[in-house]
Amino acid sequence: MFGSDRTGNADVFTMRSDGSAVRTITRDPGFDAYPVYSGDGRSIAFVSDRAAGVNDIFRMRTDGSAARNLTNTPTVLEFEPDWQPTAR
Repeated sequence: MFGSDRTGNADVFTMRSDGSAVRTITRDPGFDAYPVYSGDGRSIAFVSDRAAGVNDIFRMRTDGSAARNLTNTPTVLEFEPDWQPTAR
């Protein structure tokens, strides 16, 4: 999993370990980047400006669905999310 602007917009992508099967899992016109898997591998935390035009931390399923804003702090810019070791 990685963040890239290869499509002309910053999005989150997945791919196989051999570099094949690259797939975009975010398709929002906003900035989506800095993805990180949860410890159990069922969720992804990432940074996006899709809600208020400033960077917030979001969580989504590994297929890119059900994204929701976790921080919602329009005056603070969040970057590089991480999970606690016991987080699910």
